[in-house]
Order: sequence, then structure tokens, then C-alpha cells
Amino acid sequence: MSAIEDNKIASKPVSPKPVKKEILKYVANWIVISFGGLYFCFHVGFVIWHTFQNRDWLLELVKKHYAAIIGLPFAAYAVVCLVLFLESRYEGPIEFKAIGFEFKGASGPIILWAICFLIFTVCMKLLWNA
Repeated sequence: MSAIEDNKIASKPVSPKPVKKEILKYVANWIVISFGGLYFCFHVGFVIWHTFQNRDWLLELVKKHYAAIIGLPFAAYAVVCLVLFLESRYEGPIEFKAIGFEFKGASGPIILWAICFLIFTVCMKLLWNA
């Protein structure tokens, strides 16, 4: 036997599990992104429809509370896209340590989402015209 044949015999077969996991992750990411796009289209269509229907009460409500009605849902979606991008960009799970805390597994992306969403909302509050 040659060295190449010995190497083939000694090597272990690769488990198909990681491939299935990556496909599931890829499909789930695209589903979330697609629903986010549909949500955006719903918001735009909702505002356009009620603009043409001359529903003044709704337009006034949107004008007065634009940050809460339009801004916060889109900020939440932007943070979801950010977390999904970070998860897909790096191989391992999102893990980080804070003051006395350690976040691993499913808690890593959830805490990262909550922190980023809090930062987005605080920035919106600070930059919004009073």
C-alpha cells in the first residue's frame, strides 16, 4: 500500500451533521430576512394606503410618534440583521464576558441583541428632535 492509501484508511469520515446545521442556519437567516422585508413592505404600504384614504387621525399619530411607530420596529429588525451577520460571519457561536458574567450558547446572541437594541433606542432618543 502506498502512503496515500494508508492515509485514506486512517482518516475518519466527516460527519454530515455540521453540514445540515449550516444549511438550517442559512435557511433560518433567509427566512428572518425575508419576513423583515415583508414587514417593511407592510409598513410602507400601510402608510401609503392611509395617506390616499385621507385618514388624518392616523397620519397625525404617525407624525407625532414616528420614532415609536416606525423607528423602533425597524431598529429591532436592524439589530436582528446585525446579530445574524455576526453569527454568519464567524464560525463559532457568539460568546462574550462582561463584568462578572459570561454569555455562551443561545444567551450570547440574545444578550447581544438586547444590548444593541438598547443602544439603538438610546441613540434615537438622544438624536430625535424634541
